Amino acid sequence: MAVPAHDERDFEFALEFGLPILPVIERPDGVVKSFVPEGTAGDGFAPALRDAAIPYEAVEAGLDVTIPLDLVGRYVELAREHLQPGSWIDIVGARWQFVFQDCAIDWDGMEAESEILNRCRLLEPEVASARSVMEILASCESYRDVLFHADYGMMIHSGGFSGTPGDRAVAAVTSWLEEQGTGRAAINFRLHDWLISRQRYWGAPIPIVYCPTCGEVPVPEENLPVVLPEVEFIGKMGLAQVPGFADTECPTCGGTAKRDTDTMDTFVDSAWYYLRYISPHDEERPFVKDDVDHWLPVDQYVGGVEHAILHLMYSRFVTKALYDLGLVGFEEPFARLFTQGMVCLTAYRCPEHGWIQHEEVAEDGACPICGKALEAASIKMSKSKKNVVDPTSIIERYGADTERVYTMFMGPPDRDIDWSEEGIRGAYRFLNRVWGLVLDSVSRMAEPAAVVDADALGAVERALWHRYHTTVKKVTEDIDERFSFNTAVAAIMEFTNDLSKAADGDLGAALLRQVVEGLVLLLSPIAPFICEELWRRLGHEDAVLEQAWPAYEPAALVEDRVEIPVQVNGKLRARIAVPIDVARDADRLRETALADDSIAKRLEGVELVKVIAIPEKMVSIVVR
Repeated sequence: MAVPAHDERDFEFALEFGLPILPVIERPDGVVKSFVPEGTAGDGFAPALRDAAIPYEAVEAGLDVTIPLDLVGRYVELAREHLQPGSWIDIVGARWQFVFQDCAIDWDGMEAESEILNRCRLLEPEVASARSVMEILASCESYRDVLFHADYGMMIHSGGFSGTPGDRAVAAVTSWLEEQGTGRAAINFRLHDWLISRQRYWGAPIPIVYCPTCGEVPVPEENLPVVLPEVEFIGKMGLAQVPGFADTECPTCGGTAKRDTDTMDTFVDSAWYYLRYISPHDEERPFVKDDVDHWLPVDQYVGGVEHAILHLMYSRFVTKALYDLGLVGFEEPFARLFTQGMVCLTAYRCPEHGWIQHEEVAEDGACPICGKALEAASIKMSKSKKNVVDPTSIIERYGADTERVYTMFMGPPDRDIDWSEEGIRGAYRFLNRVWGLVLDSVSRMAEPAAVVDADALGAVERALWHRYHTTVKKVTEDIDERFSFNTAVAAIMEFTNDLSKAADGDLGAALLRQVVEGLVLLLSPIAPFICEELWRRLGHEDAVLEQAWPAYEPAALVEDRVEIPVQVNGKLRARIAVPIDVARDADRLRETALADDSIAKRLEGVELVKVIAIPEKMVSIVVR
């Protein structure tokens, strides 16, 4: 890829062989770090960082500094002021610099790579054998999480392309290469013919006849389909060993000929089944062009990782071929792909008796037949590995909704996840909390369709109103845009906790109706059965799944209060929630932080040196 700083395998390869690794994509998270070993900077360096509101942590071997982006310049100044002779200080992450006594060098190209590397080799004997700047940085444990990243971001250290956003970078570089005549955009695929060269009985026979005179001759349409022969035994060579199947006449000249004895794999059928779904009853044509052009391509394809390459590749091949023939009006079969992960569970194998049923294994992990120690590994649930959980037993004990909630909540749906019995019980407890919360609230609600007057809400009510609408927004986006069902369920759980606390107080009847009904509606696609019952208990006669999805009000998303971290001598000591107008005013923010009870106690008996309030970001207090 030629960008080893942003491709994991290339990064490891280049690091292993000492090749230069230059970051060319800015970190989107803005993290900037600097590790200052003991003896690198003078004693006044740490106090200077505190005065400048630059966070750091004193560790066994030095100072671990996290630098706010807007204070990198100030950090470089302080580093040069306190740097000891024969030392340097490096800065990594969203900024890449090396600070020496006479200058600070931006690590932004191969010339800088060479100069920095030579300077470091001369100053520190331990890195004299280092082959690259990245090799020096990689030896620092504090930097392990910031040296490499594979995210899209602004291009840096890239000449005229620096500053190009990540979503336009590939197109911009490709266009430049084409202008220079040194490259062009291309998509490469490797398709193999194994789908239509199967030496087996099962599968669709290939309708081709081989004639010594006429060559390869298609079976006439009126003789299709070629039907598999009904036989009791299939030899190792499939149709080739079925007596008489291959012997036939040439459709063209009538002479002696041979049928093709290979078969097409079922993947051939699944490569175009989405077309047949549109015209399933048409006995004359595989599909009707006007119909497939109306309904296709498929809006959303969801499949396992085993389908992500072969099946989808052949589906695209078939669709593009049909498009070139004018038989369909679209080139891609699927508009959007989501590849789900697998559910895993520990599988047990006995060296003598093979795979053992999961529920038959005792706590000692021994084979229930011979008593020998079993091999155990967490792998994809499979009947052959005997590590399958029967959903029927879960549904009988906890209900179908519990199984659905846990399956959605157990982790990101695109990753492999381990099954957990405790997770099932947790989902069951959550649904019981929702059930109790809704039923306890019914008698205190306004009538359905009551309108909430946002301007008349008290502080507690307004906080709940804000939380409800932010939850609606998050759940909507998680489900509709990101397929992130686990975070959607987590957001619903968090809102349920907030609602439980607020419901104990004096909530307005209209607001209570809105947020409780909204909770049921948000949960209904995930737990439809319990939500249908709760919807009726709330006084509705129509089905919950017939309701419109909850909408959020943009005005409700605006934060009334923000959380501000407060540091004392560089260490986080409190987080204070303040009104947004206070957070934006440095003087009022400073006064609010000093008045906080936990901070006031820490200031007792010490001398207050300085208080730095950065609006909407943080408050840093220096004492001695």
